[in-house]
Amino acid sequence: DVQKNRFVVQIVGFGQRRNRWLVDRYNIRYSQRGDNVAVDPAAFDEDWGVLIKLIEKSYPLDDGSGRRMRVGAVVCDMGGRDGVTDKAMGFYRRLPPTLKPRFRLIKGEPKPSAPLIEQRYPDTRNRSDRKGASKGDVPVLFVNSNRMKDRLSGDLDRAEPGDGYCHFPGWLDDWFYRELTREQRGPDGQ
Repeated sequence: DVQKNRFVVQIVGFGQRRNRWLVDRYNIRYSQRGDNVAVDPAAFDEDWGVLIKLIEKSYPLDDGSGRRMRVGAVVCDMGGRDGVTDKAMGFYRRLPPTLKPRFRLIKGEPKPSAPLIEQRYPDTRNRSDRKGASKGDVPVLFVNSNRMKDRLSGDLDRAEPGDGYCHFPGWLDDWFYRELTREQRGPDGQ
């Protein structure tokens, strides 16, 4: 997730029958522009470079084998403050060809009738109401936010292991669960 002064990273492992494990959760707060300089994803193209290490990251397997599992894909929100969309698309364009398949931009689609997930290549160059960051050359995953959150909510209601079960590590504090359950459906259905 892209915030004003940080990237919020959550590593999730997926297994059979929609099981998922929260593997890691942390913030990337500091830029490569200097010591103790906060990232500003809306203002600095170079601050997006901190995500390269995330795309290349791996984690040790918990089976004693010494093997590691690399991050399969990074999905990054491209909305938020003015400037974030432009910087996110620019970062994708600058990625080496070997990393592009493992980095995806994502945007919430509020229409209730929208597909659950749809890949599009937005092009806003000819729209007077847009700044033209989209040139039709960057794939973006549009996700039906309400349907996706409904699916996750149903899976979170499951108390026993089985299809869709969410496994959470013991090191998570209450702040995580408060954040996870903060949203409520409004009278408009959103």
